[in-house]
Amino acid sequence: MRILSLVVLFLIATTAKAINPDSLFSIWQDQTKPDTVRINAISKHISANIIFSNPDSAKSLNDDLYIFSKTKNNNLGLSEAYNNYAIIVSTQGNYQKALDYLYKALEINKKLKNKQSIATSLSNIAYMHNSLGDYHKALEYNKKCIAIQIELNDKEGQIRTYNNMGITYDYLGNNLLAIEHYNKTLKLSEEMGNKEGSGNTHQNLALIYYDLGKYDKALNHALKSLEILKNIDNKKLLASAYTNIGYVKTAMKEFDSALENYNKSLKILIEINDANGVANTLFLLGELTKEQGDYSQAIWYFNESLEAYQKMGQKFDIADCYYQLGQCYLYMNDYNNAIRKCDSSYRISHQISSIELEKKACDCLYESHSNKGNSKKAEYYKGLSDSLKDSIKSEETSKKLVQLEEERKMLADSLAKEELRIKQMEASKETKEYFYMGGGLLILLALSGIYLKKSKKKIMK
Repeated sequence: MRILSLVVLFLIATTAKAINPDSLFSIWQDQTKPDTVRINAISKHISANIIFSNPDSAKSLNDDLYIFSKTKNNNLGLSEAYNNYAIIVSTQGNYQKALDYLYKALEINKKLKNKQSIATSLSNIAYMHNSLGDYHKALEYNKKCIAIQIELNDKEGQIRTYNNMGITYDYLGNNLLAIEHYNKTLKLSEEMGNKEGSGNTHQNLALIYYDLGKYDKALNHALKSLEILKNIDNKKLLASAYTNIGYVKTAMKEFDSALENYNKSLKILIEINDANGVANTLFLLGELTKEQGDYSQAIWYFNESLEAYQKMGQKFDIADCYYQLGQCYLYMNDYNNAIRKCDSSYRISHQISSIELEKKACDCLYESHSNKGNSKKAEYYKGLSDSLKDSIKSEETSKKLVQLEEERKMLADSLAKEELRIKQMEASKETKEYFYMGGGLLILLALSGIYLKKSKKKIMK
């Protein structure tokens, strides 16, 4: 099963809306302006107008910003420059280098005592840890971030952070906590009239319910997302909504409807020149036609998808395409082609340590060699598959232990907060009733303490 990407709202630049580039660049070049004004102008120009669309130009201008800020000993400029550098290198997949920049920005922002900028750094640090697969570090920094955002009453920031925490819990396999955080995101998005946030969250909820096998709920959220996103100007997200509906419809065996939605998505993605989105949708069309038993058509879709992934260098997706092609040839009894494709999948998945995909490729090779009568090779891949199965079980056990530890921490936090709340209530009660309760107050407090201890014991069991 292929998992669609969750909608991530992690990276934060100075602003998300494009600003007149000529105006900002003119301010930057005007040496009569104060340093801070010039720094703000060029930083906004970099982050709002070119950091994602033209990273080379962004890097060149950011070099100028860094040198200027270093020369002027301006910490604000250095913080902005480090944050921009982090985003630039992260788009190249260098998340560790991005972390180095972000930690520097965080230290500067702490010195400046700029809480909003501190929250920005924390959020971006969480993103990098998430990208590196260090999910607990991601949660640690997101928790620090959300605490500041709540203090500042930054509800838009909270929308972003709760969403990202939901995604991290999703990656950890903790569906309950993921849903809890997505629902917090949804509630705040609706309160703020943030339609994009609402649409994003419904998509993420659709995917998590899909993973749980609750297809009716998944479809309900996917359709809600579509209705919201039809009314905002974001074609990429709209295409994603159609894709998710197609994905759920495929699982529900409603193939005609799935095909219709995939084609709507594909049309938009081609229109906006989203190469990765096109490749993903072609892959899903391959899965759909394979599910219907039209293996020749599926092979065409997978080959088109493979070509696109190869241009982008996305190794996991390349390995996945080879596996799907191998499966199609296996079902067509073309064992030589099945072996070639699944062997390519096995080699790449082994290289990138994707053990689940590696196991699937071994299973394909086992079946293909068995059908060809190559018993020794079939036995070899069967042994590899069994070994990988044990590794997967071990990994799943580790994930469950991690999940239990996270739940234990959250339970401890909740109990501590509840105990504090009760103590505060009792303290308030003491102030109000001390004069006429006298010694009876001591008995009441003692009884409360016994109740809390018993409650804790019961819960911890």
